[in-house]
Amino acid sequence: MPEKPTYEELEQRVRQLEANRKLRERCNLDRLIEDIRAGVVVHGSNGTVIQCNKAAQTMLNFTQDRMIGKELIDSDWKFLREDGSLMPVEEYPVSRVFETKNPIYNLVDK
Repeated sequence: MPEKPTYEELEQRVRQLEANRKLRERCNLDRLIEDIRAGVVVHGSNGTVIQCNKAAQTMLNFTQDRMIGKELIDSDWKFLREDGSLMPVEEYPVSRVFETKNPIYNLVDK
C-alpha cells in the first residue's frame, strides 16, 4: 500500500496545479490578443505598455521592442483628434480608460 502524501507534499502539488492553470490561461489570453482582428495594447497599472499585438504595432508604426515599457507621457506617442489636431495625453485612449474604467469603442484610426 503506497504511503499517504504529507500535508506539505499535497500543498506543493496544489501550488503546482494552480501555477499550471495560470500558465494555460495566460497562453490562451496571449493567443486571443494576438489573433483578434483589432489593435490591442495592454498597459500595466502604472500606464506602461506590457503587451501589444501585431495589429497595434502596424497601426501605431512601432515594433514590439519599441512599445514594451513605453509610458503614457512618452514623446513618441502622437495621437490625433478627428479634426487632425494633436491630442493631449489626458485624451489618449488609455488615459480615458484609466480615468473612466470603461472601454472605448469606434476610435478613428488615421
